[in-house]
Amino acid sequence: MSDPVTVSVLTHRLEAIVQEMGEAMLRTAYSQILNSSRDFSTALCDAGARLIAQAEHVPIHVGAIPWAVESVRDAFKGRVRPGDVYLLNDPYHGNNHLPDLTAFVPVFVGDEVAFWSVNRAHQSDIGGSTHGAYNPGATEIWQEAPRRSSRRSTRSWTAPSVRRVRASRRGRTASIAARRSWMTTATSSPTSGSARP
Repeated sequence: MSDPVTVSVLTHRLEAIVQEMGEAMLRTAYSQILNSSRDFSTALCDAGARLIAQAEHVPIHVGAIPWAVESVRDAFKGRVRPGDVYLLNDPYHGNNHLPDLTAFVPVFVGDEVAFWSVNRAHQSDIGGSTHGAYNPGATEIWQEAPRRSSRRSTRSWTAPSVRRVRASRRGRTASIAARRSWMTTATSSPTSGSARP
């Protein structure tokens, strides 16, 4: 077993990470539900989907997070890559209720997933039959909102992806330069009505 000093240092560091995640959420959220009501929670789970740190936000959010991480981990087994972001709102797969959207980001050490960074936040409108995300007249789950079970939202930004973005930027830059060149020659030449190159 580890010594108490090491355990204390690691515990406080992990708690600081989830607290910083919460502060980042408060500073960047546009929704009043998130930045004023603070209806969100942040947590870290290990590769085995065990909860290892949670911020002091909304306790009911955190109870089911290990099952949600397990659901995403199992759904994408062997296909999780650095930079991926996964979304889930299905209560049958570890979420609280449909308006709570959970985002997962895998944290890698080398080539292996070591941790899962998790943020669960209430959305004011997620596509249900009423605004505000609560429908007391709902008779089935689909009336509250669409169910999303373990979806990959963002694919990792790998080197080929970065190269494609840079290439498209170069292409736009070249296109803009060609237009400027044409405009300069068109306005300076006596035959400004000539066809574009």
